[in-house]
Amino acid sequence: MRRRTLLATALVAAACNGDDGTRLPDPFDASEFNDGRDPSDGAVVDSSQNSDATHHDGAPALDAPPAGDAGVACARAPLGEWIGASVMKDGGSGAYSATRADVRWKLDSSEACIDRYYPTGTVSFTFREQCDNTIEPASIALMPSDGSLTIDRRRLPVTYEIRGATTWDASITCKGESPEPPMPVGGPWALGRGSFDGDVIAGGFYAHDEDADWWEVRRVGAEFPSTAPDCVEPPADHLWGTASVSSGTDATITWTRVSTDGCVDRFKASGVATAPTVNERCSTVFTQPPSAPIASSDGELVITRFSRPILVQFRGDTSWPGARTCTQPDGTTYIEHGTMGGAWGWFVETVWDGTAFSGSTTFNDVNYRWSLTRLPPVEEAAWPGR
Repeated sequence: MRRRTLLATALVAAACNGDDGTRLPDPFDASEFNDGRDPSDGAVVDSSQNSDATHHDGAPALDAPPAGDAGVACARAPLGEWIGASVMKDGGSGAYSATRADVRWKLDSSEACIDRYYPTGTVSFTFREQCDNTIEPASIALMPSDGSLTIDRRRLPVTYEIRGATTWDASITCKGESPEPPMPVGGPWALGRGSFDGDVIAGGFYAHDEDADWWEVRRVGAEFPSTAPDCVEPPADHLWGTASVSSGTDATITWTRVSTDGCVDRFKASGVATAPTVNERCSTVFTQPPSAPIASSDGELVITRFSRPILVQFRGDTSWPGARTCTQPDGTTYIEHGTMGGAWGWFVETVWDGTAFSGSTTFNDVNYRWSLTRLPPVEEAAWPGR
């Protein structure tokens, strides 16, 4: 019973705010990114309980041809299938659990420049703590109803939403111990959205080799040549972007290249970081002063150009002294004095193909957003640091 007790304790810890203990992923909540739409749109079900392909909103059967764009003028031609992986990993105190899906996204329907895909492939689960353990089965085949990828080609840049979760029963046994009875494992493996203009959909972050929430899929048939040992493209001098962490700050950023070593470029940040007006505890937040300039030491962006798509990594944190008035949902208020602000770039790591991208995700009740572009904004004077 040791294994079952340990996992039960981890699940209880997952429900406690502020606990850093190891935990299995929380149940998938498809309403996170609904934006007021029907929660059944793209809803995820437990694969261990449903062996039949499930479709929502009247989508055609899997073997039916897509309806197509029906003469609508789309901003970009159909993109075909996609292949890649996504991971959600929750860690702390030297232990972690992770659910990973290796997916080929197949077209389910296409209408009026909006393409909907269903997943095929494999999902796997890893649980690491004090003992060496085995999981049986550690992976299973994905069901079409386990996730969804939606691509909107009506305007540029193209936007997308990716989400998925899978659970199944497995036995987790410490080395040298008797097998434990099967129990639910797995969980969310994708929850993100954003925009892109190339042949890669990617985003996410790593945090101290503990937490991770990332996805990367490439268009089937797209070529990504490498000219190694040469760089695949010249360096940029400036980039522009935004980044935010709902428990920290929102930032508008000018990235300026300060060094290049071979095909690796390093950029420093300038701009403005602004405290959010709501957070996880407060329905409204008033911060004074509400913002502060981003110092060059507050953030770093690294671009690696050895191969295409190029690798992008950045992080950032801006803090300043001040006061914060919090109004709680019940109407009570309190004032905090001290350090305001916080992280605006949470170890973002992604690949980039094109001229601009954006992304967002929700992890452990915190919202993360980011964007980056090679091109100057239309109203340059409105951007800090220009």
